[in-house]
Amino acid sequence: MRRSSDPGDSLVGLGTRLSRIHPYPAMVPDELAMSLVNKFVPPDASVLDPFCGSGRLLAAATEASLRVGIDTNPLAWLLTQAKFAKADPQGVRAIIAEMAPAKLRSPKPGSLVGPTERKVQWFSKPVIEELSRIVLWLNSLDLSKNESLLVAAALSATVRDVSFAREQGWKLHRLDAASRRKFRPCPWDRLEKRLTYCLNELSKQGSRFGGRTVVKLGDSRGLARCEKSPVAKYGPFDVVLTSPPYGDSRSTVQYGAASSLCLSIVSHLKGFDHLRSTGGSIDSSCLGGTTIDREPWFSLKSYWSGSDHSPHAASVSKFLCDYDAVCDGLVDHLSPTGKAIFVVARRSTGGYRLKLDEFTADCFSRRGFTLLSKEERPLSHKRTPRLINRFGRDATRQNSASALVPTMNSEIVVVMARTSVRGAKRRSA
Repeated sequence: MRRSSDPGDSLVGLGTRLSRIHPYPAMVPDELAMSLVNKFVPPDASVLDPFCGSGRLLAAATEASLRVGIDTNPLAWLLTQAKFAKADPQGVRAIIAEMAPAKLRSPKPGSLVGPTERKVQWFSKPVIEELSRIVLWLNSLDLSKNESLLVAAALSATVRDVSFAREQGWKLHRLDAASRRKFRPCPWDRLEKRLTYCLNELSKQGSRFGGRTVVKLGDSRGLARCEKSPVAKYGPFDVVLTSPPYGDSRSTVQYGAASSLCLSIVSHLKGFDHLRSTGGSIDSSCLGGTTIDREPWFSLKSYWSGSDHSPHAASVSKFLCDYDAVCDGLVDHLSPTGKAIFVVARRSTGGYRLKLDEFTADCFSRRGFTLLSKEERPLSHKRTPRLINRFGRDATRQNSASALVPTMNSEIVVVMARTSVRGAKRRSA
């Protein structure tokens, strides 16, 4: 495996469209996204990202003829849609100009928005009241569809900003009691800051995309069922370019908890009520959450050295079975000359690394693909922790010498192509 210090050196300083609209976890760095597109996505190619997240890889493919993204997380769907929304900068400027008077004249809401399934408070009472006034005000505006998407994405980031969530939190952790008492954010100011960022980006970059963009809220495991595939009518694709989750949502990033906190407010906006979801339902829909009935072809020991009797063994196996199902479907959606580019990592699970790079290559190899390259690069500019406390909430053991363990220090780019036009594809049961 070749090691690279930084394959995107020539692109440092450049960014994809609305790159910082929301602090979504584990995003591919801008320079890597643009470097991969420059290397592997020809102009006018069709691109599929089955784990599109906040849409950064798709946003890098500015000259593609077709960009299709899928994600099971409603917040990911919203952020990706917003990045490709053709909002008029003048309209965004008008919204910002109206915020100051709206802050003064907006009436107190009759009912408050906010999360209902949470066991602890994530917002102060004044913040909830102001968020409720903001929602009422935004719902009173006559916004276009594109403006609505942009405003909803900016509000979702605002919700995170004014919550008791730790700013650099990987999972959803609260500020300590002393910090919560001192925390006095203004939701109106935070929303204005987010929208001003969007305005500056739109004014600077404009509508820089060619071709067409399609974003689907759905489960990529459905790709393996061709007759029900959410993107069958758009393929075959020239390139699959994606950064899949490195493990099941419950034991890694916990997208559900953080996402549902934002969506608990955003879903009160007109036209976005379908985004209301609990953290548990989002996590269950991710890989390894609710596994499809699939017999594994692999030996777990080949990719993870933990004990078969470990409590982690079942979750790792479930995750890999789901991941394999996605790979199975992707083969059907790639053109005969298509390439698959995966950005993966070896995360630590139960004290042992999961060799997702090797599993990915083997998934495609057994379906008639050849590994073209595998390149490791250090993690940089990525919202993910280098160390975690493996004892979690067990306060009696948190300060022990072995509590802090490394997670991931690098990511690996795996590139695969069909061995031949009629590459022999052996399906798993």
